Amino acid sequence: YRPVFPEPQEHLTRFPKDKGTDGRKMSKSYGNTINLSDTDPVVRQKLKTMITDPARVRRHDPGNPDVCPVFDFHKIFSPQSVIDQVNQDCRKAAIGCID
Repeated sequence: YRPVFPEPQEHLTRFPKDKGTDGRKMSKSYGNTINLSDTDPVVRQKLKTMITDPARVRRHDPGNPDVCPVFDFHKIFSPQSVIDQVNQDCRKAAIGCID
């Protein structure tokens, strides 16, 4: 006996939602997306306008990558060695948000 309609199972990912360039959920209707078809200069320009760690006012202030949506992109797209380096350097203010 095989069921005609098997019970659907959830398919969860590690990153169910990404924040857009304005801090809200990423949506084409909000105009805050970074598209896979965007060229490098376009992606860089969009990243420069993103809201990052609000507590980090100056370049030499230590940051908190846990609240930074740019760091979320690192967690999705970068190798683990880069994630660890960015995490460490951001907390020590060795790099800026745009770096």
